[in-house]
Amino acid sequence: MEEWKVAETDVFRKSLKKYVRRHEDAGLQAMHNAARYLELLNAKIPPEQIKLGFVHNEKMHGTIAVDSRKGKRRMKATRLYLFPDRETKTLWYLFIGGKDTQKADLRDRVKPIVNQIIKSRRGEKHGGCD
Repeated sequence: MEEWKVAETDVFRKSLKKYVRRHEDAGLQAMHNAARYLELLNAKIPPEQIKLGFVHNEKMHGTIAVDSRKGKRRMKATRLYLFPDRETKTLWYLFIGGKDTQKADLRDRVKPIVNQIIKSRRGEKHGGCD
């Protein structure tokens, strides 16, 4: 059984470090929820069939946002953006931020990274990704 690989972009690492400094509980809960999503991928459930209350389709080449729901107490509304690349069986961790900046985060950070990942499949060089 081939498992999904996990890849983190440089942008994600920087955003996570900054985000958990300010909103540790919410950031850690979103990471926990992302781990639950990965477990379902590894159980051979196709990404589009995973239906969880904390997973939201962003309608951008299959990009999803995982939020910080199910935490023990009220936390900052958080979005952890993931891109499940079915061709390479790689779950890309793209960016983490607040719901209040969601529109700008998708436009300015997430969309360019997803486009770079897709271009890399065709052998074009991309930045910000390992």
